[in-house]
Amino acid sequence: MKRIRKEDVERRACELGFLFENLGEGTVRISQPGSPSWSPVSLDQIREETCPAYMIGRESAPPLTDISSQYRILKHHRCVYIVDPAELRCILAELLNKGVSEINDAYVFSEDGQVLLYVGHHEELVRWIRNEKIQ
Repeated sequence: MKRIRKEDVERRACELGFLFENLGEGTVRISQPGSPSWSPVSLDQIREETCPAYMIGRESAPPLTDISSQYRILKHHRCVYIVDPAELRCILAELLNKGVSEINDAYVFSEDGQVLLYVGHHEELVRWIRNEKIQ
């Protein structure tokens, strides 16, 4: 895992066809055009095709700011690039199990744009999968 700049995450999301919105006070939202079809997903369903992936905290603070975690990089940086699916599952588990506010919410999208995940502090993990491959 390595830290990256918010601008790089935004640029890549837009290149992949996602809508990247900068809302007030540093909040961001990533979605897909048209009618989104989000599906609940379990950690066991997060597979290798999800990685490599980009992660960005929904709020301006790093997503693990207020959580005791072994992933110190996410205590200090809002955006990371994750290569290992097992590491991604562990991070998502920490956010699901310990997250208590919007600060702990995050978006994750695969490098090829086929998968978009949202993890929320209400113990929710949802996924959207693109139907067609991006050229």
